[in-house]
Amino acid sequence: MIPGAMLIRTTLLSCSLSAATIGAAQNAYDARILSYEGLDFVCDGSVEPTLKIQNVGTTTMSTCVVETWKNGLPVNSFNWVLAVPALSGAVRQPALPPVTNVLPGDAIEFRIKSVNTIPDQGPEGNELLVPMDRVPKFAEGGAMSMEVTTGVMTGSVTWTIKSASGVVVAQGGPYEDPLTTVQSPLALGNSDCYLFEAVDGSRGSAPEIELRLVDAEGAVLTITGNDLLSPYTDGLRTGTGQPCDQEVTLEFNTDAQGEEVTWELADESSQAVICNGNGLASQAIITTTCCLQQGCYTLRVTDAGGDGMTTGGYILRTSGTHERIIDNRNNFSTGSVSAIAGGQGFCLPMSNDKLLFTSCDKLDWTNGQFVVATPNPAVSAEWVVGGSNAEQDNTSGYEFWIFDPNGSYSFRRFRSHRVSDGFGPASATRACHMKLNNWSTASHVPATTLMNVRIRSRINGVNGAFGPACRLMIDPVRAACPLTKLMDVPGSTAFSCGATRSWGSGNTVYARPVTGANRYQFRFRLPAEGFEVVRTVNSYILPLNWTTLPLQTGRTYDVDVRVSKDGGATWCSSSDPWGTVCQLTIGALELNANSGMADGLNSVGSEPVTASEAKLFPNPNRGDRVYFTLSAVRKDVETVTVDIFDLTGERVSAQVVPFAGGQFELLLDHQGGSVEGMYLVHITAGANTYTERLVVQH
Repeated sequence: MIPGAMLIRTTLLSCSLSAATIGAAQNAYDARILSYEGLDFVCDGSVEPTLKIQNVGTTTMSTCVVETWKNGLPVNSFNWVLAVPALSGAVRQPALPPVTNVLPGDAIEFRIKSVNTIPDQGPEGNELLVPMDRVPKFAEGGAMSMEVTTGVMTGSVTWTIKSASGVVVAQGGPYEDPLTTVQSPLALGNSDCYLFEAVDGSRGSAPEIELRLVDAEGAVLTITGNDLLSPYTDGLRTGTGQPCDQEVTLEFNTDAQGEEVTWELADESSQAVICNGNGLASQAIITTTCCLQQGCYTLRVTDAGGDGMTTGGYILRTSGTHERIIDNRNNFSTGSVSAIAGGQGFCLPMSNDKLLFTSCDKLDWTNGQFVVATPNPAVSAEWVVGGSNAEQDNTSGYEFWIFDPNGSYSFRRFRSHRVSDGFGPASATRACHMKLNNWSTASHVPATTLMNVRIRSRINGVNGAFGPACRLMIDPVRAACPLTKLMDVPGSTAFSCGATRSWGSGNTVYARPVTGANRYQFRFRLPAEGFEVVRTVNSYILPLNWTTLPLQTGRTYDVDVRVSKDGGATWCSSSDPWGTVCQLTIGALELNANSGMADGLNSVGSEPVTASEAKLFPNPNRGDRVYFTLSAVRKDVETVTVDIFDLTGERVSAQVVPFAGGQFELLLDHQGGSVEGMYLVHITAGANTYTERLVVQH
């Protein structure tokens, strides 16, 4: 494998069979990868794998499980359900889920794991490695032509152009007339990826032939008869002629004058505009994308009316992973220009360095509190165990970048291992803690102004890339009596936001506790039905066992919470004191052969464990990634299987992911489960099984 190559392994498809006779010299459950039919280069930061798979077993193949791996790590496990079962010897061409965040020089690996839920019985053809090392040819726009000049001998030359999904979009040949030029106009997409193939069926009998793919600037590629001594393939991209390493998504929430808004993404150094737009629809949520190379860029949003987007704002994210780069939602409320101060921008790719969950999006900070980054193991490794401050590395730590997306403030604070910043005890994670406004007053973060915070690691003086953005606001008034919500901290035993609870004595939900609060109100609503019930208690723990307007089994409620510090005379902390809404589901659906739900969901023979033993968060989810915590799992369990079903019983995702105990992460992108709605998540970890609900809301 090429050094630094990314490896994508697609787990062998698990295939279901009809009755068949098993031959003595042939396996019953056996599939084989014959070839890779997709693009062998990166298209807009992703790869859309297509394989040719043959059923070489004696049993008819109905399903097949294929794993995809990237850089030696599993990406997903795809359960291929054949629309028409494949008889023994039949060849099919499934399209697998796209793989995101792939870079040139990476590679994809596919592995067949099972056929009809039976482990694949023959190792031959079970794995295929495809390096993503081709450098495609670039064409300006999609209007081109294919020019074929024949010689004295015309041969049997044919050519095709296939889309990323393997569909033939153009083709020509064979050419029978000697000494002539045939021109075929082409209309391809303006910014798409293709595979060009040419072949001479008579193998070199037409050495004088020449094929030229031509755009407005001239020949994109030229192929002669000598090139056709073996089948010829090449990558083709239409567009600007520059590769796209990362697609970004810009989401606007416009006010009543959306037509006044313009925006542009430009190169940070040259200020050359890469993507732009204007004349947005009013009072609408509008999403647009832009494909960027690795590099640094600036975002500039302007409002011709000079009053901002009075009821809205914008968020810039990475596409696919949905990581925030700039979060200015509901915040561009005045002025004519929104941009980071000093022409500063953002760089791609981003790192995974970010704030802890409890520090991210906290809008009630006070001076002197610690904003905390998630520990980076490489930074922690620079800590000298038992060493004094003077012995610690002052060139390794974390840089905190706090900025106003509207341009009023930008400041960077570096925290090294050597300086405590008032945090103790001394440890390898001390540098993760930044004491807010513990620096020169002239550079203090202003109060009541929404900021973004991004983190990057520094190791021996070398900066990493900044990670995703979180929001931050200093607000002493709100901090004195803050908003709250159902407990949503990952890993908390009281986790309640997006959870499922049974109804009745012994069942509870939890809010985030507020210091000094002596009244909590929990509000449960079904907005479409006008249902609402408010329960008042003296603590952040609410028993689910009242008799008037009880909650109903099988229903999912919108729940928000508010608190009071004066026995309910007033409520914290604004004109609308209710905190962020979470969903809570009561009870669980019956899952059996007669319910119409996922067939085989509990086929392992174990009862699902209680909700306290398996937790999913965030839940509700945007449909991008979900985190899990599991308890009571044997230490020898290295992977877990996660199957996601919609409420019709159809399996929309099947993945095998590494499990090192405690928490693990599952990407939902392109797994079919990103459509809004409710899903059932079935997790198998060794002998344990777990069934939980997942709500997807964009």
